[in-house]
Amino acid sequence: MSGNPENSRPHPPTLSVVMPVGRWDAGVEECLNAVLRQLSDDDELIVVSDGLRPPDDLPPRARLFQLPARAGPAVARNHGASKADGDVLFFVDADIVLAENCMARLRRTSQTPGFAAVFGCYDDNPRAPGLVSQFRNLLHHFQHQRSAGPASTFWTGCGAVRRDLFLDLGGFDNAYDRPALEDVEFGLRLSAHGSQITLDPELSCTHLKHWTFAMMVKADFWDRALPWARLILGRRPNAWVLNADIVGRVSVASTGLLLLCLLLLPLHPGLLPLALVAWTLPLGLHWRFLQLLQRRGGARLAAAGTVLLPIHWAVGGFGFAFVCLEWLGHKISRNSP
Repeated sequence: MSGNPENSRPHPPTLSVVMPVGRWDAGVEECLNAVLRQLSDDDELIVVSDGLRPPDDLPPRARLFQLPARAGPAVARNHGASKADGDVLFFVDADIVLAENCMARLRRTSQTPGFAAVFGCYDDNPRAPGLVSQFRNLLHHFQHQRSAGPASTFWTGCGAVRRDLFLDLGGFDNAYDRPALEDVEFGLRLSAHGSQITLDPELSCTHLKHWTFAMMVKADFWDRALPWARLILGRRPNAWVLNADIVGRVSVASTGLLLLCLLLLPLHPGLLPLALVAWTLPLGLHWRFLQLLQRRGGARLAAAGTVLLPIHWAVGGFGFAFVCLEWLGHKISRNSP
């Protein structure tokens, strides 16, 4: 007598959504509601308040944990993961709104043979107005879209990993006390472990964050360029990914040449054609991104992109040069008698 075919089907993995919160505002409530609408009966939502007193009206399905002092998202996510019961940890930032089909797609993906980790991207409709906010959020969207497929990195804005793998690898590095590529570092370890990571652009969310120019420059230098360069110089060759790939490196080098030409231009006016080439070459490599800016924000946003992109690359170049000098200084001091 054959068994019931319904009983022989494997049950879909259960999801534990882990959301660290470093600031309680209206966007957090919208994020929570987007998650709650997609939870199945067996899933759970874990909210970790990072050193802040949470509001009293959290949804009853949310399991709340509070850290006594601000420790950063790496510690908060690790704490939430340690309390999770689900088969898959789904990390979600508190300033994004999941697309309506996001968790259903993740459930299907997590049932594929060999599944280890997957992450998505921002959609092309960022909520915050302003040229800098639109540029910065669309740049992140574009970088993930063009890098779809097998990956060697990870992203916690909207990313999932098997809980057993996450715990076996020790989770995120607690030394990262602010959002500074702790997810990329974990992805490099996960990839080196031999686990397959996928960047799925259909696993999307809307970013709510408002950017100012100063916020962009600070984040690009302190939270991206410096830690990324340290990963690369720390003998992590697979860290040359996303905006640190060959196109990114050519763009940074061309922007460095542009800055050098501009500095020397008063003494050598003949450098003007070279400066124009150094400015337009990387823009040509990113013409699809400029087209995206044109579609989403018109000529004004596209024109802003021709200025903000070189600034983005210049800040990255300064950060990498700073870490190279830092690394050289440490090497000299170790070799000194």
